[in-house]
Amino acid sequence: MFALISGWHHRLNNQAHHGALPFYVLVPALRKKAEMVDISVQPSDLDREQRSSTFNARLEEYWARYSNAEVSTFTFLKAVSHLYGPSE
Repeated sequence: MFALISGWHHRLNNQAHHGALPFYVLVPALRKKAEMVDISVQPSDLDREQRSSTFNARLEEYWARYSNAEVSTFTFLKAVSHLYGPSE
């Protein structure tokens, strides 16, 4: 899995001229890439040790809503980022 991500990151860096793209050009490019990516991750692939049952339940709920096309890729990623982000 790491090799796939590493290759994707390398291609993205080349397309972004190794960081020479302005932020407002990079963000739409990333969003376009995200919409083209075929998501093949299952909730079981996201399991980590010592995750609470609430965390897993929320993650599976977000995944189900995304899989059923009830929410966009952007909304799904934003919701999941809040789960994985620092607690406030």
